[in-house]
Amino acid sequence: MTLSVFTGTLFIRERIAIPAPVVATVKLVSADGEVLAATAVEADSVPVEFRVTVDPEILDTHKHLALWAFVRSSVGAWGTLELAQVNGNTAEVVLTRIPE
Repeated sequence: MTLSVFTGTLFIRERIAIPAPVVATVKLVSADGEVLAATAVEADSVPVEFRVTVDPEILDTHKHLALWAFVRSSVGAWGTLELAQVNGNTAEVVLTRIPE
């Protein structure tokens, strides 16, 4: 079975140094919010590259896809305030700081 792969990069708006480790969670979701696939990535810094794999048969029934992403570190958390629409199999997602 061949899997569909979605890749991308998570960025944050602020220009600050974020100490390692950074943990990123990315979810591929349908238009109605159903989680179709997810991954968690540990990185040394931001930006964080990610890769989400999903069964293409699942995608056949979902034409409008979006990404939800969240990054946590010892100095804070950043995430998508709104779902980021997916066009193609790659995405660059800018995250916003989430107040504690």
